[in-house]
Amino acid sequence: MKLRRLLGVITLLSCSLMLYGTNYTGSLTVTTSGTARPLSAASPAPPTNCISLTVTAKIGNVGTIYVGGSNVSAASKIGAYINSSFPSAYFAPAASNPLYSPSQIYIDATDSGDGVSYACYK
Repeated sequence: MKLRRLLGVITLLSCSLMLYGTNYTGSLTVTTSGTARPLSAASPAPPTNCISLTVTAKIGNVGTIYVGGSNVSAASKIGAYINSSFPSAYFAPAASNPLYSPSQIYIDATDSGDGVSYACYK
């Protein structure tokens, strides 16, 4: 009886652990202002798909970071911007698209050397 109860608890714990995902973090620097970089180029590289994704401007940034698709541009001010006043962009799951692909999210900066950190939950 004790063995059966113990096996039941172990099974319950292992099932509970499978319900929770994993957090991934990393960073990406825009080496040349005006050249958009995909978030998938971050170090370490984020997973292929994320359930939620937060992109945060690095504390030491001089200028503004623009976050968007492949057409993001700091020079043309295309994309959502993050800086010391608005430090994060959060991508929450939607019913139509429950996963985010970091390879489809790009960043650009008004100043070379500025960058972001990311937190991805998968």
